[in-house]
Amino acid sequence: MHIREWVVIAFAAVLFSLPFVFGMPQKVYESSRYDYTYELFDEMPYIVHAGGAIKPPKGSGDKKSYKYTNSREALEKTYQKGNRVVEMDFASTADGGLVCLHDWEEMTYTNDTDQSNAALNGQKLTMEQFRSVRIYGWFTPMTVDDMIEFMREHEDLVLISDTKSDDESSTVVDGRNDTDFFCDYIRRNAPELRDRIIIQIYQQGDYEDVKNAGFDHIIYTLYRLPDEDKLDTEAHRKFAAQHPLVGITFQKALLKNKGFMKGMKACHVPLFVHTVNGKKKAKTLNQGITAVYTDNARNEPVK
Repeated sequence: MHIREWVVIAFAAVLFSLPFVFGMPQKVYESSRYDYTYELFDEMPYIVHAGGAIKPPKGSGDKKSYKYTNSREALEKTYQKGNRVVEMDFASTADGGLVCLHDWEEMTYTNDTDQSNAALNGQKLTMEQFRSVRIYGWFTPMTVDDMIEFMREHEDLVLISDTKSDDESSTVVDGRNDTDFFCDYIRRNAPELRDRIIIQIYQQGDYEDVKNAGFDHIIYTLYRLPDEDKLDTEAHRKFAAQHPLVGITFQKALLKNKGFMKGMKACHVPLFVHTVNGKKKAKTLNQGITAVYTDNARNEPVK
């Protein structure tokens, strides 16, 4: 048995024994399903959402804080503040490229030739068009290749993917949905990064495809499920028992549902909540939540 395997077993044993030693509740997961991310989220319980909120340059006259940009400026600011776990959105372009983008319909662009650029707003752009614009007039767009380069330059960064277009109306040119496209692209172009990329899946049937692409770290996120399926905690428990997961993510509104929370805690995997900002972050973590998705974080300690 390798040294790393002994370390994993020893860590799992210590983690399991803590509640009994100190007589207080702890976050205890299935010891046979240890994932390095369990330790990661104990140290960094904040997942910076869509690259993080970002303000325009000083002196611009625009004092607004922009969310969901997935821009280079937002990612650099997030990293500089000490955050090492970031969620980024990925979507396919009109010509089959892959870019960091939350929503084609809601994004506003400008470029050097047309400052209003109304013809581009709300439309799915080609890769060339996307590279030429400024998000909200200020920020630099990123492609999947830009994200790969950033991760290679910052070897301690962990990425959580959120592929925004998984319905029949938004498949890429070769017929695959964006989750499949993203996984295959990383597998072919940056396979060494797979251990630092956590794939979010949106239905249980996605799991095997992601595993077969060589991604071992998977979050099951519930927000796209119909309400009835979303609240079926017994189905989530059975799925988690049979499929090793980094954790399960759900909306913060469900924290108020006591029956749902009781059922989710019975899954014995880390639980994540989106999106939580301000002082509510610490309060949320004290409700049995392992980490929160947030627009603003400085990797501050849990209070």
